[in-house]
Amino acid sequence: MKIKQFTIFLLINHKYRFRMKVIYIFICAIMMISCSKSPEEELGRLMLKDYPNTNNLYSYFIVIPGGGCDGCISGVEQFVKENYARRSVIFFFTNIESEKVLRFKMGTEILTSKNIVIDKDGKYSLPNKYKNSIYPIVYELKGNRVSQVSFISPNGDDVMAKLYNEFQNNPEFSIDINKYIEGEAALPVKLSDITDSIMYIPLKTPKGLPVSLVQSVRISPHYIFYLDNNQQLFMFDRNGDFIRMIGKRGAAPDEYISLSGFEVDDSESFVYLHDFQRNRILAYDMKGVLVKKLPLSRQLLNLTSFYNDQFIGFVPKFYSNGQEAFYMIDYNGEIKDSIHLEKKTKSLDKSSTDLFKMATLDFNKYLLFTLPFDNSTYKLSPTGHKTKYFEIKQGKYQLPERIGSNVKLYNENLTKYIFELNTRTSSSKVFIDFFYNMENYRLIYDINQNRLFEVSRGKYRKGIYNDIDGGISVWPAMIKNDTIISIIDPSAIENLETVNESTKRLYQSFMLYDNPVIQIVGIKKILKVR
Repeated sequence: MKIKQFTIFLLINHKYRFRMKVIYIFICAIMMISCSKSPEEELGRLMLKDYPNTNNLYSYFIVIPGGGCDGCISGVEQFVKENYARRSVIFFFTNIESEKVLRFKMGTEILTSKNIVIDKDGKYSLPNKYKNSIYPIVYELKGNRVSQVSFISPNGDDVMAKLYNEFQNNPEFSIDINKYIEGEAALPVKLSDITDSIMYIPLKTPKGLPVSLVQSVRISPHYIFYLDNNQQLFMFDRNGDFIRMIGKRGAAPDEYISLSGFEVDDSESFVYLHDFQRNRILAYDMKGVLVKKLPLSRQLLNLTSFYNDQFIGFVPKFYSNGQEAFYMIDYNGEIKDSIHLEKKTKSLDKSSTDLFKMATLDFNKYLLFTLPFDNSTYKLSPTGHKTKYFEIKQGKYQLPERIGSNVKLYNENLTKYIFELNTRTSSSKVFIDFFYNMENYRLIYDINQNRLFEVSRGKYRKGIYNDIDGGISVWPAMIKNDTIISIIDPSAIENLETVNESTKRLYQSFMLYDNPVIQIVGIKKILKVR
């Protein structure tokens, strides 16, 4: 009996152990399946290992395979051209068939940008046997992990449209001058923190042909063009020697009445003057001969260079039925495209025109613009995509449009709001100039360090203290290719107090011409912290 019972026990126990073994194998299989990562997830982990998202600097990794879906990749390549300078994205070009061809398509400047990765070895590509390997991949990041993976494919969601929309509404960085006004300290700065040297170019003209204060200046490879506040356009060589006047102000058919500005083409073939009063562009060759009159079909308030031999002009609300817009114009004066910037609002009275309603336009490698009464500066791509580059947080000090548009209210609120806010931007710095509570403020924001530096605040506008040679302080009249172009007023030379004897002698030589002097200062990538 005992033997029979023991045999039954063994059979039951064996059957139990077999079932437990099956259950254990099943559980392990489920765990292996749930813990395994897809190829794109594994790739995301690899990229985050090599490019850790320190301080949440990156929002996206975008992988572009060289031998993939042509239509998808061409769209992403255009997206890269328009957003390659955006710090929150790293673009990975992988499985490159020909780096030379890629360089031809994208341009050397783009491919050498710090957030472009050229993956020659295919380290950051999906296995070829994987069905999605031909499509670009978008990795959305939250801290040091991937929160979402999307493929850019013909049949997928419109991932590119979502990216464009996000970049249009979210700035790359913010500058908080609200906190600064309310007492948050900004670091002091002097010229040696920004540059190592200064070059001076005195503007030399014949007697009886004085140059007054600057309205606009352009420096090309061989020439200096200087529009003064008497609306005279001077042409100098790069040593500052006078060559000729360009155009003439007057009421005659070949003359201009009022210039909003001027531009020089890249080949130095023509100088283009925008006659705001007559709504036309006058094109002069380098000998000062008028070769073209280009009438404009829209009334433009101001004009600047744009990509690929084009101009772009701003049309404010009161010239366009309550809707601000940009118009792209070719070198023949023909409008090629337009961008309407907002929904229609009540049109402002044309008689209330003033500078505060003029969009600021700055073309320096890419177009930056700021609209009236807007705290954001935008980038505009060659194809017309608008993305928010940075915003200046002003809080309760931001000027409302109803006050800025009304002269009486404007004068009554000079101590309450920020007025005359202007910015000039290099690849690594934002130079900020504004008026608040009867004082002038000048600040520098270092983009790479996310730091605000104080240049000056007080009754008078002052530039960056010149501790290099003891000369006149520096503030940009324009910025070109990470170079500050600053203008010295002759009256400032007379009142110069410096202990540097060589600088005194240099400045005394400038007084022979009694004209403005151009300072040229290269900008360091990183502003020194003291």
